[in-house]
Amino acid sequence: MWAQSMQADNSDIWIMFKNSSQYLGGSDTSFRVNFERGSAVRIKKLEGKSV
Repeated sequence: MWAQSMQADNSDIWIMFKNSSQYLGGSDTSFRVNFERGSAVRIKKLEGKSV
């Protein structure tokens, strides 16, 4: 990810996360982030799924 942020290519990178600070509610929530050309372009909450 660091290399992509410094010199982005046409990579399409999806990373899944789980934490309690991305969404309101205070409980752990799973979500997926799509990075294009070194920048986050989409964040999608994953309902009922665990990372």
